[in-house]
Amino acid sequence: MRRIAVLVIAIALLMSGAAWAQQSGQKSGQDGQQFLQALKQDHEKVMQDFKQLEQPGLSKEKKEQLWSQLKKDLEPHMKAEEETLYKTMEDKQSVKQAALRAEAEHQAAQTVMEKLDGMDVTDPRWDANLYVLSEQIKHHAKEEEGKFMQKAQQALGPNEMQKVYSDFQQEKQEQAK
Repeated sequence: MRRIAVLVIAIALLMSGAAWAQQSGQKSGQDGQQFLQALKQDHEKVMQDFKQLEQPGLSKEKKEQLWSQLKKDLEPHMKAEEETLYKTMEDKQSVKQAALRAEAEHQAAQTVMEKLDGMDVTDPRWDANLYVLSEQIKHHAKEEEGKFMQKAQQALGPNEMQKVYSDFQQEKQEQAK
């Protein structure tokens, strides 16, 4: 009888351990999904900014205002990704190349942004460069929301993913100041 009780307890402990492991895996997925949702929200906001800015017939003042808003939404997001997610991924051999590529895409976008900052918004080349930036950001967001985040979740695991997400939110707030 005593052996049966010990066996029942052992089985219960194993089952609770398996349930805990499953919940931990779900937590990792939840952390990753929470992070992905935050990225998607940021990307959607930026795409709305582009849509407004690309409307024909805007006054110079309105274009300048919308350009300022776009940078206000985009730059903290980019810097936070670079300082948190990409830096962490660069330490993991399995995702290092993906992080370096994403960072290079940010640098290319930053170059176009600096070019736009140095131009008058009424210059027709300004609109052409804005279009290039918009396409770069669309491409980057699509990749990031796809396999990039899946790879990040797999490489980082639940605890590190939660820390990176928390650090990302904090860094984004700091950059927005």
